[in-house]
Amino acid sequence: VGAAAGAGTGAVIGHYMDKQEKALKEVKGAKVERQGDQLLVKFNSAILFDTGKAKLKPQSQKDLGEFAKVLKEYKDTDLVIEGHTDNTGKKDANLKLSQARADAVITELERNGVERSRMTGHGLGDTQPVGDNTTSDGRQQNRRVQVQIAANQALRQKDAAAQQQAQPH
Repeated sequence: VGAAAGAGTGAVIGHYMDKQEKALKEVKGAKVERQGDQLLVKFNSAILFDTGKAKLKPQSQKDLGEFAKVLKEYKDTDLVIEGHTDNTGKKDANLKLSQARADAVITELERNGVERSRMTGHGLGDTQPVGDNTTSDGRQQNRRVQVQIAANQALRQKDAAAQQQAQPH
């Protein structure tokens, strides 16, 4: 009985995220990672922006347009858009630049039909490096935008209801 009840736990969210992950893997310029019931989509800022800039490159606008198509299809998720920089320059300037990059991605996604209320932007500057800031390769890895995708309140409620139905009465 316990195994049957456990099988329903998170199944609705898990299935939904599986389908969304598969669709997102078709988007050019996006690297998709599964983290439990969340998806993390990474965009390399070298693709999105020129160094020191927050204006999207034309190819990035096209890639984000494709990304937006998938997001519009999977409306039961909320998005946290994080802008990151390398450690070149002043910390204050990097923080502002990273926030401006996150905002530029939000604006582009909204322009492509993704509801603004689903998106939150954070500029994290150089506080979360993924590469070595002493090398140009590492700095390039650190100039990035990441999008965390998680179930919204409605999907979590559907999931909870499905779990309750799976419980023995």
